Amino acid sequence: MALSYTEITLGAGTGENGHLGTVFGPFSFEYLSTDDIKVQVRAAAGTTWTTLAINTGVDTNGINTTTKKVTLSATPNATASSVATDVIRIFRSSSLEALVDFQNGSRLSEADLDSAYRQGLFAAQEAVEDAPGSSGRTVQASEDIADGAIIASKLASTLDLSGKTLTLPAASVTTHVPAGVPSLSTGYSGVLPTNRGGTGSANATYCNLASNVTGTLPVANGGTGLSADTGRVLEEFLSPCDGGTVNLTGGRQEVVATVAAEQDLPHADYEDVTGSTIIYTPPSGAQFVIYKFITNVSAHDGNWTRASFKLWLDGVEVTDFRTSVRAESLDYGRKTFEWSFPIGGVAAAATGRVNTWTSDKTIKLSARDWSEAYDVSLHTTWSWEEAEGEAQKQFSRPLIGIKAIG
Repeated sequence: MALSYTEITLGAGTGENGHLGTVFGPFSFEYLSTDDIKVQVRAAAGTTWTTLAINTGVDTNGINTTTKKVTLSATPNATASSVATDVIRIFRSSSLEALVDFQNGSRLSEADLDSAYRQGLFAAQEAVEDAPGSSGRTVQASEDIADGAIIASKLASTLDLSGKTLTLPAASVTTHVPAGVPSLSTGYSGVLPTNRGGTGSANATYCNLASNVTGTLPVANGGTGLSADTGRVLEEFLSPCDGGTVNLTGGRQEVVATVAAEQDLPHADYEDVTGSTIIYTPPSGAQFVIYKFITNVSAHDGNWTRASFKLWLDGVEVTDFRTSVRAESLDYGRKTFEWSFPIGGVAAAATGRVNTWTSDKTIKLSARDWSEAYDVSLHTTWSWEEAEGEAQKQFSRPLIGIKAIG
């Protein structure tokens, strides 16, 4: 039996020790003053004690010293709801102020000695038994708590970290990739709720990358950074004219021509420039096809360089391309011939614009020099290092390339 408190299980109704009543007892502990007697109630299935006010207007400060019963100012149920069938604790909380001040030379009395002794005894009992139900405990410093003293059963089943910051060391964090994670190649399934931007119903093609994914993919993540799927290079290559094969998108291939010798241009009629022909179909969505041919232009027999060039698309000349090479020297050097063919709109032969381009079209250059006095050769030099002449010529292989822009 506790020496500093009495616990009473509450009953029903308004009678003595009922949760709708105001009189509770009897208590069994001794006390020095009725002022030291306190009352608390514990809610059903709870652990928190709530202080109840004593009606000091009756008996001795609300305490009947004969029956050892306490009269409250209000019912437990009015103070803390849901307390029916739970516990009232009537306890002693002795004053810590000295009750007796012994004076040197004064006469000792039994009553004073008893009061002083009992005050110390009662205070020790209250501390050991936790008479106020933890409300009067002193907070302990962390070094006072022994390692392993707090066990799992003493921790709440729910840990509330609201308003707190939880930091986990990196070494303590492990990641796990669950088996069966769906891949973009096989697709996702399920229902995306409307409050998450979905339709709220099953849709097998909702995550179809070909048609249902929109937005802007940043350049850092492999995208163009553009909100619209335009202005991007669909495919591009620039290859020496060595007969090699170029692998293009969609499994297509382009075999470039082989150029292994110089070409001496004619004087009157135009002749196809060797290596300049390409047969090409752009990928779907192309808006422009940019053709490029690079070769060395030089004198053939020591005269100045004069030559004219034409561009052709499927046998029709692109007249806006017409260009000439004229140099007051024996070597003009490498020249780049480049043209952009627009796709879409009204077709125009002069610019090479086509309405659609969904099958192979042939692009090529043709050229001639102006006369025997201005005899021109391609894919070679007339001079090399510090010398010039027929014996110093160097073969210079041309390059051909295509760029398709969406």
